[in-house]
Amino acid sequence: MRELDQAMLAYLDDHWDEASADERAVFEELLDLQEPTLYAFVTGRTPAGVPAASNDPHHKHMEVRYQPVIDKISATLVRRNSGRPIT
Repeated sequence: MRELDQAMLAYLDDHWDEASADERAVFEELLDLQEPTLYAFVTGRTPAGVPAASNDPHHKHMEVRYQPVIDKISATLVRRNSGRPIT
């Protein structure tokens, strides 16, 4: 997915150097996710097959610690695309 590659590279370009060791570890964990799941996170969607209101802690999308990195990835990509949301 070209859009996902752009999103991840945007984070690396704009945030990696200033990221803490914890934030870098979270980013690396995100890279281990399947592309459709990661793309859903970055675009603000619920990953396929996971109920939006799920409270199951085993679903990685529910891990709050991912949210700051996801927010940076999304915001950076939107900014680079001149305010056009990623699709």
